[in-house]
Amino acid sequence: AVKRRFDEEGIDIPYPVRTLEGGLELEDRQQVAEAAE
Repeated sequence: AVKRRFDEEGIDIPYPVRTLEGGLELEDRQQVAEAAE
C-alpha cells in the first residue's frame, strides 16, 4: 500500500547497493548434501 502510494506521487526509494566478495570453503561436502535433503 505504501509503495503504491509512493508510485502514484512519483516518489522513488533507492535500494542500497552492496557488493559481497569472498569465498566459501566446505570441509565435508557429504554433510552439506545431507543437510540439503
